Amino acid sequence: MTLKRTLHHFPLDPASRQVRLALGEKRLPFTEVQVRYWERPKALTEMNPSGLLPVLIEADGDARKLLRVTLPLGVSLRPGTRVVIDNGQPMTAPYVICVPNGCVADYEASGDLIAKMKAGQRIHVQGINGSGQPVSLQLPLTDFAKSYDGPATDPKPLEPPKP
Repeated sequence: MTLKRTLHHFPLDPASRQVRLALGEKRLPFTEVQVRYWERPKALTEMNPSGLLPVLIEADGDARKLLRVTLPLGVSLRPGTRVVIDNGQPMTAPYVICVPNGCVADYEASGDLIAKMKAGQRIHVQGINGSGQPVSLQLPLTDFAKSYDGPATDPKPLEPPKP
């Protein structure tokens, strides 16, 4: 199985540099696409609505999907995270890494979870901050089904112009 990694980044961005170094240290092959993030290209905001870099896309034939959540820096790592769709059962996951933009946890995006997200109204991402207080982010799911079932983002507009 061949894995194709594409790193959308800006060379002088510290977070982008950190990802390039990590990929290099692990000797993982990747293709670089330099992005002028200050121009807010539409394709970048489609991949990452915050418009922040870096964005690493890994495309392969594996049917396994992840729901990746990021909470702000300063969260307490030991309790991990919780994700709740509407008023359903909470799911928990540990943090896998903290990067300059926040701390990350991964949930397996099973068919059941995707179906709940498509039918849901809101997803609640929860954690505990360093003071022991709950942190809760609520995100709408109103357009999730449309986005999930819609066409993939075309990475071509992010490629730098050829001289």
